[in-house]
Amino acid sequence: MVKYKAFMDKITPYEVLRETDKTINFIAKDGREMKDMKVTSHYFWKDTFEECVSELIDIELRKIDENNAQIKFSKEKIKQFKAMKNENAFQS
Repeated sequence: MVKYKAFMDKITPYEVLRETDKTINFIAKDGREMKDMKVTSHYFWKDTFEECVSELIDIELRKIDENNAQIKFSKEKIKQFKAMKNENAFQS
């Protein structure tokens, strides 16, 4: 059976020999049998090309949400800084 591996910005089909809940045994491009984890922080395997595309899009959308939250937080910090008063200024 064919499964798809998404790594960075590439999706590659592989012939899968065996799979468990956590691993996949597949035929590498050089013909050797290899074993991979199904999901890591760098890549993942899916049943279809479309599932890989969908997951890659979801990952990028989560990054956008995280970045927007960080931008919002930073804007609030800027407002705080602008509102600060120098209470330790020397009086003459």
